[in-house]
Parts: sequence; C-alpha cells; structure tokens
Amino acid sequence: MRNEIINVVLTASDEEMFNAKMLSEFEHKKIKGSFNKAKCESCGEYVFERYLRTKDGKHVCIPCSGY
Repeated sequence: MRNEIINVVLTASDEEMFNAKMLSEFEHKKIKGSFNKAKCESCGEYVFERYLRTKDGKHVCIPCSGY
C-alpha cells in the first residue's frame, strides 16, 4: 500500500498535485516588531525585543534575567 501511494505522488503531474490560485480577499500583514532589537540594560548587548525580560524594573536579556 505504501509503495502505491509513493508511486502516485511521484508520477502525478503538477496540475494533479497542486491547485494554486490567487485569493483576492487575502491581505498580507507584516508581523509587528518581529525583528526590533533593544539593548540589555544590564550587560549592554543588543537582543531581539521578544527575548527581553523585566527584572527589577529593567529590560534585560535572558542570561541577565537569571531564567
């Protein structure tokens, strides 16, 4: 059974395997802040904002946060 399925996939044309179409209602939205960086207030290294932690009211990197 497994070999039969593999052969179907390997011998199928692009039209049989894929159905690509434009989606007129689709709107691409860029992810906000995914590559913003900031400086660790403890060691001074730059890190992505999503990796900052708050410790004693300061924005610090994960190693400086102790986690």
